[in-house]
Amino acid sequence: HYLNDKFEHVIDSLSIFQNDPLFFKPGSQFLYSTHGFTLLSAVVERASDQKFTDYMLKIFSDLDMGSTGLDENEPLIYNRARFYIHNQKGHLVNAPYVDNSYKWAGGGFVSTVGDLLKFGNAMLYSYQLGQVKNPAAGLLPGYLKPETIATMWTTVPSTRVSQDSDWAYGMAWAIVEKKQECGHCKEQRHCAFHSGGAVGASSVLLILPEELSSGTPSGSYLVPPRGVVVTIICNMQSVHLDGIALKIAKEFEKDKLAQCSDQRLEKKYGSLSDYKPL
Repeated sequence: HYLNDKFEHVIDSLSIFQNDPLFFKPGSQFLYSTHGFTLLSAVVERASDQKFTDYMLKIFSDLDMGSTGLDENEPLIYNRARFYIHNQKGHLVNAPYVDNSYKWAGGGFVSTVGDLLKFGNAMLYSYQLGQVKNPAAGLLPGYLKPETIATMWTTVPSTRVSQDSDWAYGMAWAIVEKKQECGHCKEQRHCAFHSGGAVGASSVLLILPEELSSGTPSGSYLVPPRGVVVTIICNMQSVHLDGIALKIAKEFEKDKLAQCSDQRLEKKYGSLSDYKPL
């Protein structure tokens, strides 16, 4: 079902679901819902005493996300892609019309990979700033407090979708926790990600923070942001991008580790150009 009604305030769009019965007692189970983000945006609108859209546009401006804004139908948005879906016969067709004003927070913004990378690095910087032992080394404060990101990137009880799932839900982020049950077995890295699904579009943003080596004092050489941020945007509905984003992140990480190893070897033994043939 595609909504075409226009809502001036996100609080008005609560009328869509506010009288629906609960699926379960709050906090006892987990069910992802776009309406949950609509409710969250209504809280922001009431707490900030301004329209949620104005509040978010200010954040996008602060983060230099100049190509991110409301996915409205009427305005001309330069370089906006056409959106596609597969119909019941599997044929590629244009996505139907939808008014996103009922779900700005849960799928109503348009952006670019460049802007999403800026957002991801801002989150990673804020998170890792709390690990720096000597922040007096000219480092600027993060956009959010380190403890805020740490809380958002901590899983909430009863949010694992299945027993064999690698991830559980944090505060508006899907979180994979660091885990390795035995030596030389599967190692699970800590990362934060979120996929996005809209009418005719799919996306993912994944942040893989760099881990400090066990022999390095915590935060002593860390200059944030350190890690890999991957984002993918696709103008096709219902495309699963989480797995490929993680694979890409790990490939970049492997390449970075190889470069670091080469630099350490070169520092210790010199480069190949320093050696003359026998």
